[in-house]
Order: sequence, then C-alpha cells, then structure tokens
Amino acid sequence: MLERAGVIGLSWRSLASESLAAFSISETELPAKLRAFADENRLAELVYLGTCNRVELLYVFADVAPVIDLRASGFELLTGRVPQPGEAERSIRAWMGEGAAEHLCMVACGLDSACLGENEIVAQLRRALDRSAELDLLGMHLESMSELALQVSAKVRSETEIGRGRVSLAEIAVEHLDIRVPVNLPSSAELPPVALIGVSAMNERIAQSLRDRGVPMLIVNRTLQRARSMADTYGGACMALDDFVINPPRMSAMVTAVAASDPIIKSDCLEQIARRSAEGREFVMIDFGVPANVDPQACKALRLIRLGMDDLVAQAEISIDTRNAQAAAARIIIDSALDQLRDTTSERLYAPLLGALQSRYQLTAREGLNRLFRKQLSGLGEQERAEVERWCYAIAKRFAHIPSLGLRGLIRKGPPGSVDAFIDALEAPFSNELRSALSDASRRRERGAGAVK
Repeated sequence: MLERAGVIGLSWRSLASESLAAFSISETELPAKLRAFADENRLAELVYLGTCNRVELLYVFADVAPVIDLRASGFELLTGRVPQPGEAERSIRAWMGEGAAEHLCMVACGLDSACLGENEIVAQLRRALDRSAELDLLGMHLESMSELALQVSAKVRSETEIGRGRVSLAEIAVEHLDIRVPVNLPSSAELPPVALIGVSAMNERIAQSLRDRGVPMLIVNRTLQRARSMADTYGGACMALDDFVINPPRMSAMVTAVAASDPIIKSDCLEQIARRSAEGREFVMIDFGVPANVDPQACKALRLIRLGMDDLVAQAEISIDTRNAQAAAARIIIDSALDQLRDTTSERLYAPLLGALQSRYQLTAREGLNRLFRKQLSGLGEQERAEVERWCYAIAKRFAHIPSLGLRGLIRKGPPGSVDAFIDALEAPFSNELRSALSDASRRRERGAGAVK
C-alpha cells in the first residue's frame, strides 16, 4: 500500500508565512472540506497538517482508485479557487510512496523546518492525526507511516544534537520576553502579567517557561472554560477573548497564537494597549498567527512592536556547522528506518506468495505420503505413520526455506519484474496458485478498505 500513499504541500521554503496563509483551511471549515476532498478523489485516508510554516495533505488512494497527481485539486481545496494552467505544479510539491514516507520523517525530525531541529512539529503532527481519526479519515497506512516518522524523530533527538540550542519558536519567543519583561522587580505582584492569547501547543510551551521563571500570566481564549483549564495547569488568571478586546488589561507583553482568518486584535484594542503600556518600557507583541492575529498596520501607526512569524523565523538562532553535521547523522537514522519500512511493506505485500509457496511444498509432501501409505508403507501402525508424517513435513519445510529466502531477496533487492519472472518460470499449475494467492490478498485488502470515505 506504500505505493498508494502520497504527500502534497508547500512550506516556508517557497512562501513567506503571510503568503502561506492563503493556502490554509480554517478550523471550522476543515471537517467538511476534508471529507468532500476524500470522496471526490477516492481517498481511503487523509490528514491535513497546517502549521505556521507548512501546509500539507497526507493521503492514501483507495485500492479501487487510480493513483493520480493531486496538486491541482489540492490547490483548489487549499485556496478555494481553480489554479491557472501549471500554477498548482509550480506552487505545490508532491511526494509518492517511499518518497512520501521519507519526507514525513524529515518533517517530524525538524530537518525540513525553518528552525533546523525544532520540535513543535511533533505535537502538531500528533494533533493532525488525532483530528483525522475523529473524522474517520485515518487508517492503518498513514497511521503506520506517521508512527514510523515519530519513532525516527525520537531516535534522532536522543542520539544526535540536532535540537541543541534555541531550535523552538516558543523558546525564541521566551527569549524576547526575558529581554523585555522586568522580572527583577521587588515583588512579583508589581509585575503586570504576560497575556497568552489562544490555548495552543505553542502558548502552552511558553506558559511552562514563564511559570518556571515566576512570571505572572493571563490566559485569554474564545472559550473561557479552556482558558481556565490552562490557567489551572500553569498558574495565572484567565479571561474571555471578547472581554479582552473590549477592555484589555495592563500587561507586560502579549503573545497570540489563534487560528483566525482575520486579525483578532485590531486598532481599537491596540490603542488601549498603547495607552496602558506607556510606562517608559518597551512593550512587545509576539504574533504566531498565520494570517496575523494582531493588525500589523495598526501596530505601525501606534509604534507598537509586533514580531510576526517571519520575524521569528528570521531571528532563529541557527548554528550552521554544528546542526548541519547533526543533520547528516539524522539522515543516516532516517535512511535506516526507510530500509526497514521497505522490508516490512514488501513482506506484508508478498506474505501471501510466501505462504502459498510453503503450502505447495506441504501439499506435495502430503500427496507423496498418501501414495506411500497406500503402497510401500501400508503395513505401518498409527504411531509409525505419525512419525513418518512429522519427518516428511519437516523436510518439506526445509526444502521450501531455500526458495523462500530467494524470493525475499528478489522482493527486497531484485530489479523490477524479478518476482514476476520467478513466478512465470514455474510450471503452470504452481504459477497459477501463486498468482491466485496474490490476487486474493489484493481483493481482501480492497474489501478491508471498504467504500471510499
């Protein structure tokens, strides 16, 4: 099934974060759009991975569907418009089969990230998988491929120094807060809180760091219950987003990470923030929103410091020599995992063929035994017959072992068509048995996939 799996998408490598927003799907529209896209393109599985720095679709075609280039239909899904001729192919990259598995491993390890080695992508990938599972769009194939990527990511991070230093955008944000938030006041009560707007993995990591530093926090969210839950976990007060934008409190700094199609912090709110933060201290707003959560033009007009995604990525502290050396070590781990995936996939695909080969040897042994028992060995007792049967079946199993090893070698390392050549060289009844075993297994997989979701 690996050859029916694919990935299409685009990332910070081709577009700035603000431009990338044009290819994003809002949380409210996502369930219906993903289900419709899967139906229209006859996909058995589909996952949408949308982050600040990438938008990608992971998919598996149903057994009954042709494997086609999904970039044009993917472009229409992500942007809401039909692409011009060649536009989708220029904008969106595509990977199929083992290339898709390799790309997913690279993403999970942070090797394809704006900040080399960043680790937020792991939590983001898990959330994307959970969402597809809730929509009944996650199956064994994408689940297995993603689990391999996550296992490789854990191995890379434990065995290399790819994550050494500030590789997380959350860590970079905390560094900016450390510079601007005066934690050395006589009493922590005198320090206005840092407002974290949006309950997200990014803000949760920042909240953990601020808690460890003893910095007071205000958790703001559309749903007050979720804000209260996060505040209970990390400490601090909570507030509903609607109340915040009408009457923002005095703050030391502000971090936003909200999924929204338009800015949620606009000029009226920013004017109040500017008045209440004018204390001779530099007030900073860190905006993880794509598109922007905080109105950039209003910030400029009010001379408020706003650091958007492109600013944070540009400021990512990257030690080129050290991390590139560690990236090479990470690639070795990925290549080894892909070798194992290739072997596992091939074994699963051709297991019915190997089983049919073993069964044929056992059947030949049984037919020979029956002839012997009818003629030359007709006088044997029940115990003697059982001993002869055990011996004969053991010999048949050993004889089958040699061609099975050869077949495994062809499956793993042989050129295209070598397995078919092996089957074609056999006598017709045996050859037909092996081909029938493969066909039956394919039909069972097709029935197992069921109707296209």
